[in-house]
Amino acid sequence: MWHAGLGYIVFQQGVSVSAQIDALVAAAKIGDVTVLGQMLSTDGSLATADRVVEGVLERCPALCRAAGRGHVDAVKLLLKHGADPNAMFRDDYGTALTAACETLATGSGEIVKILLDAGADPVLADALFVACSTYARNAPEKHSVVKLLLATGDHAGQHPAVLAIHAGDVKALAAQLARDPGLLSKRFPEVDYLAWPLHCSEPTLLHIAADHGETALVRYLVAAGMDVNVRAGPGELGCGFQTAVFHCIASLNATGLGALRFLIEQRADLGVTAKVMFPDEAAGVCDGAGTVADLKPLGLAMRFANSPPPRNTSEACAELVQAGAVE
Repeated sequence: MWHAGLGYIVFQQGVSVSAQIDALVAAAKIGDVTVLGQMLSTDGSLATADRVVEGVLERCPALCRAAGRGHVDAVKLLLKHGADPNAMFRDDYGTALTAACETLATGSGEIVKILLDAGADPVLADALFVACSTYARNAPEKHSVVKLLLATGDHAGQHPAVLAIHAGDVKALAAQLARDPGLLSKRFPEVDYLAWPLHCSEPTLLHIAADHGETALVRYLVAAGMDVNVRAGPGELGCGFQTAVFHCIASLNATGLGALRFLIEQRADLGVTAKVMFPDEAAGVCDGAGTVADLKPLGLAMRFANSPPPRNTSEACAELVQAGAVE
């Protein structure tokens, strides 16, 4: 039988098709192209095979798993053997391109290009929106992935200035501001994917850049005239009013620390209060059911100081305390 173990899989006669597919997926997850090559040379149709896991249909699961883990050579091999780049992995998910844009793992930039060249549909995958909204804040591959997707002509319903931030492109953002200086005071309610619990307000460009750890863009926006203490709007739920400092704190995996230090240097107000909603445990993220707390930046940071990654804010707490902030 196919046996998945410490990075190896061995073939014997008489194994079921479902077991072979499971073994192929296991090899794809770890990027074992030797095993993938052996299996696909025996039966190339495995690359296009679907499987059912706990009653849920998965289409071309090996390709999706390889793409999400950043295994470039595995993706190439599976495509060579006919894996469909537009197969919807699950009814409630997306394609292999979705997976690559969600995880932004090392190698995802090359994988996105390979999938696009193979005919992957970025709109079907909702790829650009996923890359902009993913939990992998400011991952090293993000800028190249966003630029590749922008080159397809997709804009995912986002303003070009917002997309310039996600692409880490100061020149593109400067061009947008030159065309419309009013963008410095504009709020973007459609950007409702910022870090929880600050996701349902109406952010400015400065809030968005801070939330995604784009320190160079934060510096540029302040130099262009944005007030470091500009507040977000209230959003539909009536909570919000936070400054960009709050987003530096909430940014996942501490990616906002560089921007936080810069804003502190620029004498950002660390005593400002925002209305922050913490949804009830059984509630949806943005359905209005929750508790609203009036918090200062240090108060928000203290809420997650002992949380595990990616939400741990202990370093932000230390920066704020050193700067004289109080709860």
